[in-house]
Formats: sequence, structure tokens, C-alpha cells
Amino acid sequence: MYDRRWIAGTVQVLACALLVAAVSNPTAGSELPTGSAAHDLEASGHREAPDMAPWRGEDGRLRTAPLPAAALKVGDFQSIQVNTDADGANIVGDAANEPSIAVDPTNPSRLVVGWRQFDAIASNFRQAGRAISADAGLSWTNLGVFTPGTFRSDPVLEAGRNGTFYYYSLDGTFNCQMFISNDGGQTWTDPIPALGGDKAWVVVDDTQAVGLDRIYIAWNTFAGCCDGATFTRSFDGGLSYDTAAFIPEMPLFGSICVDPAGDVYVVGRTPSSPGQLRVAKSTDAKNVLVPTPTFTSTPIDLGGSVRLSAGPNPGGLLGQLWIQSDRSGGPNDGNLYVFGSVNPPGPDPLDVMFSRSIDGGETWSAPVRINQPKSADDNSWQWFGTMDVSPDGRIDVIWNDTRNDLDPSDPTLSEIVYRSSFDGGETWTDEQIITPQFNHFLGYPMQNKLGDYYQLRSDRTGASLIYAATFNGEQDVYFVRIGDFDCNANGIPDAQDLAMGATDCNDNGRPDECEPDCNGNEIADECDIASGFAPDCNSNGVPDSCDIASGFDFDCNGNGIPDGCDVAVEDCNGNLIPDDCEADCNENGIPDQCDIAADPGLDCDGNFQPDSCDIASGLADDCDANGTPDVCDLAVGTALDCNANGIPDSCDIASGFVDDCNLNGIPDSCDLIGTFRAASLPLSPLAAGTVLSYDLPGVQPALGDVEIRLEAIGDLNTSLEFLSLTLNGTAVGDGFVTGAADCPQSVNVDALSVPPGTYNAIVANGPVRLEITPSPAVGAICAESFVRVTVTHQTDSAKSTDVNGNGTLDECEDLGDLDCSGSVSVADINAFVLALTDPGAYTKQFPECDPLRADANGDGQLSVADINGFVVLVTPS
Repeated sequence: MYDRRWIAGTVQVLACALLVAAVSNPTAGSELPTGSAAHDLEASGHREAPDMAPWRGEDGRLRTAPLPAAALKVGDFQSIQVNTDADGANIVGDAANEPSIAVDPTNPSRLVVGWRQFDAIASNFRQAGRAISADAGLSWTNLGVFTPGTFRSDPVLEAGRNGTFYYYSLDGTFNCQMFISNDGGQTWTDPIPALGGDKAWVVVDDTQAVGLDRIYIAWNTFAGCCDGATFTRSFDGGLSYDTAAFIPEMPLFGSICVDPAGDVYVVGRTPSSPGQLRVAKSTDAKNVLVPTPTFTSTPIDLGGSVRLSAGPNPGGLLGQLWIQSDRSGGPNDGNLYVFGSVNPPGPDPLDVMFSRSIDGGETWSAPVRINQPKSADDNSWQWFGTMDVSPDGRIDVIWNDTRNDLDPSDPTLSEIVYRSSFDGGETWTDEQIITPQFNHFLGYPMQNKLGDYYQLRSDRTGASLIYAATFNGEQDVYFVRIGDFDCNANGIPDAQDLAMGATDCNDNGRPDECEPDCNGNEIADECDIASGFAPDCNSNGVPDSCDIASGFDFDCNGNGIPDGCDVAVEDCNGNLIPDDCEADCNENGIPDQCDIAADPGLDCDGNFQPDSCDIASGLADDCDANGTPDVCDLAVGTALDCNANGIPDSCDIASGFVDDCNLNGIPDSCDLIGTFRAASLPLSPLAAGTVLSYDLPGVQPALGDVEIRLEAIGDLNTSLEFLSLTLNGTAVGDGFVTGAADCPQSVNVDALSVPPGTYNAIVANGPVRLEITPSPAVGAICAESFVRVTVTHQTDSAKSTDVNGNGTLDECEDLGDLDCSGSVSVADINAFVLALTDPGAYTKQFPECDPLRADANGDGQLSVADINGFVVLVTPS
């Protein structure tokens, strides 16, 4: 029976799949179950569970230009594809079905759509697709899937009375999450855990009754979270959910609604029989004081049974059951309506049927067939029947219909038909075909179905339908507006509003009051921009002032031009910040970073600010006033710092901080103690994968421990982020192993010590290279990063002596020069002996000399205790 249509569908699917190197044969080797076998399939679960890994195909899949509008138009009804790329092109080889739609009641131009997204027909892995519209569905922006790589299915969307959008999604564990948006669907919360299961439906109570703003959810029992309980509610706007409650008869494959009193209704078929239909009602679900809602169950005859896995949808439902309430306040206020595609007795496989209750669901009218057969033996399929009720009580219904297929006995083509009733279902308008025909067997994404449902949203002047079809030779999601647009929700069609005097500055058929007007001047942004009144330098359709006010872009210099546009003119370093917002410490009109980039010598200490500014601001010292920070003078060797106090020796001496009695430019303390000190310039960048090196100049053996001091800016805030040091390939330790600060304003400092034996063994082999290797966890997260290294140790290179230990160089106090010859030599021995044995005779012989020159031990007395010190003075080597 299915050979012809399967062949037709498979040929087109293969052609599409070959374009993306993915081959799919969705129906090969399958026979559709019937009778009890079909029920067994149901019992095992019409289950939405992952059975494949996420598709990992090429991101650069082929695109095709969107179909011409005329190809998607029937009469006044224009279909528009929703699941396109950013340029409105169709993505070849993917699939999208089971769409749901919500409309912002505070701004009917804002719509959000969700669907099951299959990235390839060769994959059965599906995700939660989504798109938004700001112009009532005339154009769409595809936002991509929620939480990419997460299996999701059965999307359902709702909108609260304040414009909040809710997106409810089933995951592969038969749990659900809620996503919430308060800005028209542009941004969403992270997934919020919620109860639920396979094919949950959601309703938000906006009746002004006791349950106002309550959220109610019902789902199928055989693939849910809660051991047969299939109902929950939220009292806090979807942030948390009540304990799941049981619904009698556990209705399947149906929807949920709220009546004017705030009572909750759920319709569906029983698990045991597709022909047993029930409407469950709860009058206490709205009551927050009732811990567990209760339901009553009433049978309803819709003239047939719910069908699964047959005809035009061999692997899915032939349609959900829909229940809605009249909340118009008019003559039919409070009426309940049930509508759906059911299998009637006899050869006719499927009709769309309708029933009404005027007593709160206690009793139901005899079922009425809504589709109008072409003939007495018309056995076509009316499937995916869908219903909604407008705020003024009009009933809108649509369905897929195969009656106009050239082979009605074995149809492959469907089209959507629409009818409405203005009197509570007593009479109905003529049928209208609102879409082109499409082959319902094309593009199966490893599932033999077009999904399980569409969704319809009615308003005072028409309805918005979201549906799946195969106009591109694959399953895609489409939007069609039925009736007039009413962008301001005043109950008057937009065209009539315009005829009555509403302005339309851009002649797009929509009153200006419905257009974006971010600056609140009652002129559509598009017209503000077109007239030149409101600049739009980035051509994004939003006045610059609004981009700035909303935080979409910044205006660091306060010139009214978004920074994104300013940088197109002046951004010397390409960091997307206008030059006049950058630091310019020397006020030469050029950002400091650009000054330095042009001449790196302007920033010898590597702190990303010109040296002249460091000095002027006091951030860096320049004690010798040579225009170079002291730290740089020391690093390159143009200045010495023998005592390692960070101040050039010449400045220490000039300031009087240290003595230089012999005027040799070396502090006396350094003349007495040999010190080796070498400091690098900043080494950069500091990030994993980069080894930094510094060659120590003029190395000398160490008399004690060698200190290696590290000053760094980088990604160093955890124990996994450290710097490993080697000297000529020998590991000598790690810096910052206890963590530091990430990208600080002032440098992180650490030091490690190398034993003299280790160090001297290395320096004995000649030149020494110090290498610094960041650990793998050190990232390039800082705008600029570096490390500066200083190596310090004592040596045996003392230049003077202080044998008496008085802190004054021997050469400066003439110690040992007892003959006043100006130097110490063996010629002083006799004079020394005379000073110790006969000071009076010494004074008489050397009247210009002080006998205390013989006090070699510095105890203030002349005695034999001075002999050893004098010997050192005479023979210092």
C-alpha cells in the first residue's frame, strides 16, 4: 500500500541528503502495526528518548534561497518559513517539526516559536529549536537551540498576561525544564527543573480569577516523571513546581485549558482504548491552600477514536485532542469546546470532529463533523486537527486535508484547511484552503512522521498558525496569518486603523504605534533613521541613542556615537575602544598603548605606560633625573645597586643614605661585602606554551643562598597556575605555587632560594640561562602579562677592608699607615711597634700622625691584640 509514496518521499530525501553527505531511508523494512499490535506500541511508550548521539556533521551545510513568496501563497494566505538561517535561507538536509507558538498579550507583534530540531535527516537526535518575531510573524530570527547537544523534544510555549514567555521542554530522561524570557524571547533563563513527561501541555491562567498567573501542566502517563501522576502547577511564575497529582483515567494525547472561573480541564483518550475519550476537571487546582489538586472525569463522544501510526503519519499521532474555553464575557462565555481528528466508524479513515459543553463539562453535545466531504464516499484524511478560541469568542479550527490529492485512495499530498464559528459552534464559515499542497511523506528524520501536532493562536481579528510542511523537500516550520493583523490588539484590523487615520510613516501596512520606537518620540525608529533625525551609524535599524541607552553599545566619550562606530574611525590598537577613551598620560593625543607599540623603548619597565608618565606620577623613581626609571637603569646595567635595595648606588650616595668615603662610587658597605645582582627587563607574554629566557650577565660564584625574585602579572590565582624555573636546564624551583591574583594592577611577587652548591656547579660551566615555563593552566587571559626576574647573592669580590670593624673603610681612616706615607706597607712595621711600646716616642718621631692608627682591632687601646689586624693591613692579600 505504501510503496508508491515511500518511493516518492525517499527519492526526494536522498537527493536532499546527498547534498550534505548524509543518506536516510526513513521507512525501509517497516510494516505499520495495526490492532492490538498498535496498542502494544503505545503501551511501550510513544516515547521521546535519545537513541543516537548528537549529529556532528559539517557546520557549513548547504543553503538554498528561500522559496519565492508566491510559491507559499494561497489566496490571501502567505506562509513564511521560520527555521531559516540568519540570511533567511533554508538549511538543506535538516528537519523541524512539532512546532508550538506563543504571542505576547502586551505586544501582539512579539511572537516566539519552538520546534523539534533535527540537524540532519540522517540523525534521530533532536534539540529544542526556537525563533522570535517582532513584527507579528512577517519576519523571523532563528536563535538556535537551547543548550546545544542536549536531547530535547515536545516543545510547548505559553505567554503570561505581562508578556513573559515560557518554553517547556522534555529531555531524554522524561524530565522537563522550563525556560523563561522577559524580553520578547531575546534572552532566556538557564533551564529550570520541572515535573513533566512525554507531550506535556501548559496553560497560564489569565482569567482574573483566584488562580490568576498560575501555571498548569499535564502530560502522558507512560513516559513521565512521577509514577503515573500527570499534573503539576506552579505558583511562582515557573520557578518551582508542586508535587505531581493524579488525574482519573490518565488522559493521553490531549491538551489543557482554564475556564472563566479558573477551573482547569484536561482532555485525552484513556490508555486502555483509543476510543474512550475523557475530560478531567479540577475546581481546586487554582487554590494554593489545597496541597494536592483533585479531578473528576467525564466521558465525551467525539464520534470516533484517536489514531496513531497510520495513513499520512505512519510513525506518529494523527492529531492531538484540543480543549478550549470561551472567556469572552459574551453570550457563550464559559462554554467548553473539544475538537480533534478522530477515526469514525466505517471506511472513512479520519474526520475532524467538534463537541460543546455549556454546563462546565458535565455533559457534551453530540459530535459534529467539521470537514465537508467532497462526496458520499470521500475517504480522505483530515489530520492534525487544531483549535483555538479568540478573546471575543470566535472558534478557529484548522487541519491537514488530503481530499484534493490526485489519488484519494493512496494520498501523498496534504493542504491545510480553515473554518471558524462566531456562534459557539452552531454554524461555521465555509472552508478555506490556506496553504499550498505538500508531500507529507518527505524528509522523515529517522522517524516516520511529520511530528504529532501543530498549534493555533486566535485573537480578535484572526489567528496565527505554526505548522510543519515539506515545501523545500524536507520538513520545515512555517507561519501563516489567518485573517487581518491587529498589531495593537485593539480589535480593529491594522488596515482599518490606517484607513481611520493611524499613521504609517514607512508605508509597511502597520500603524506606527506598533513599530519599535525606542526613544519614545511617537515616530517609528525606521522613520527616525530614514529622515536623518536619529543617526544609526551601525545600520542595525536602531537609533544610536537607543543602542547606548539600552547597553547594546557603549559611548565612553559621551559624544552620542556608539563606540562601535567611533572605533571604525580611530582605534589605533584595534581593541574596539575609541582612542580618545584610552589612557593618554602624556596628553599627546595618542593612546599610551599605541605610543609604546610605535616605540617599545618608551616603556622600559613593561607596565604598559610610558616611562615619562611613570616618573611624573611618582609611580616610578628616577633619582638621577636621566629620564629613565631607576628600575630600568638597574636592569640594563647603566646603574648599579650593590646593596640590592632597588635604588641606584649613585643615588644612595648622593642622598647620604650610604657612605662612600673613598669616593669610588660604591657604597662603603659594598666595598666591604661583594654582592652579585642581575635583573631582567619584563619578559612576556606569560602563558602556557611560551618559554621565557634571561641570560645572566657576568656570573660569579655565590658565598651563600641565591635569591631569585619574581615580579609578575598574569593568570596566577590557583595552585595549578605557577612558573617553573631552570638554570641551564637544571630545575631550581617553582614560583607562585600558592596562588596569586589574576591580572592585578600591581605585580605579584614571589621569591625562591637556590643553594650555593647547586648554583656554583651551574655557573662553573660558563654563561647561565634562566628559563621560565608557565604551567599548562596559565592562560592568556590578561590584556598584558609579563614576569621580571632579579638574581642576588654574595660573592668574594670585596674591594676594601674594615679590620677594626668600626664601619669605616680602613683606607678612609688611614688605619695601619703609621709612617703617614699615604699607604700601608712593611715600611710601617717599625712605626707600629714604636706606637705600641712607646706612644710618647712615636708622637715625637711622627708628630703629624695619630698613634691610634695602630688600633687595628678598634678597641680604643693600643696593645698586642692589634698585631693580627695590623698584619692583615700590611698583607691584605
